[in-house]
Amino acid sequence: MSSAAVQRHRRPGDKAVFTSDDRFARDVDLHRAYLKKFKEKGVEVVFLNMQIDTSTATGKFASTVSAAAAEHYREVIAEKTKQAVPTVRGKNIRWGRWPDLFEVIEVEGRKTVRPSQWALDLLARKKKVGPYNAAREFGVPVIKLYA
Repeated sequence: MSSAAVQRHRRPGDKAVFTSDDRFARDVDLHRAYLKKFKEKGVEVVFLNMQIDTSTATGKFASTVSAAAAEHYREVIAEKTKQAVPTVRGKNIRWGRWPDLFEVIEVEGRKTVRPSQWALDLLARKKKVGPYNAAREFGVPVIKLYA
């Protein structure tokens, strides 16, 4: 559940428990804004991975430091990605979101899954495709075929 969804369902006296503090917010300002909104409603936040409870001064401090580290890490990833773009271009390497192998459709009022047109086009070109060859052809990891 997202932080915004949790905020909509909070009540005074509740404790919002998150498994990981770095997924709560990857921006210090947003992190502090969420904590402030929770506090205004009387809800304390607990992060299980670092055993941080924001009802204490030490917990608030540790939470803010952790948010700053997450924001820094996000910026480092963005820098590395920007550096990798020129290297990847021109090497016939798939860049961006993986293509969807399946699509959800509605048949007789029920939702079901079928192969996407992209997957069907590939299978039409090749009569028999094993998982490793299909993964290579799709440009996705083999595990994505079974997702």
